[in-house]
Amino acid sequence: MIAGNTVEGTMAAGGPYREFYLPDGTLRGSNYDGRWSVVDDTLCFTYDATTPAQCWSARISRAGEISWIRNGIVDGNGIVQPGNPANF
Repeated sequence: MIAGNTVEGTMAAGGPYREFYLPDGTLRGSNYDGRWSVVDDTLCFTYDATTPAQCWSARISRAGEISWIRNGIVDGNGIVQPGNPANF
């Protein structure tokens, strides 16, 4: 559901986001790149080589609504958009 699509939403600590997740594990935002991966049952993100990956569990509805969960608490929300509508 994530690979090849864009997720747009808001995180509690980071505010609004919109990221395109390439199938090769690259992610692109409006002015940054990073990496994404699945580790066990979490989705993990790195935005630079010096910072450890940050991982969240995800609850995804059939409609494409995502709740990002860390330590049992919803830490953000988003919605999956097909493809790369922002042309990142």
